[in-house]
Amino acid sequence: WDYSSLARLTGKTIRQIEYACQSPLTPRKTRSGRRPLISTPQKESLRRLLQSDILYRKLPWSDLRYYIPGFEVYGEGAILTALRSL
Repeated sequence: WDYSSLARLTGKTIRQIEYACQSPLTPRKTRSGRRPLISTPQKESLRRLLQSDILYRKLPWSDLRYYIPGFEVYGEGAILTALRSL
């Protein structure tokens, strides 16, 4: 089959046939929302650190970023979101 014969059979334009043949069967969903600030490897290091010492588990989450090297640049909300996703 070629596009012109399919267009004649279906009554559609050649461009409509091309589009139907080349596009995915289901529409692609665009991702919505903001990307997470803290990456998965950083989350895993955060998890290991929290599991390693009871002192870290007793700290308030808002102060956690001051005690973990590399996390001082993140806000309280980013760390809270990362901890919830663990």
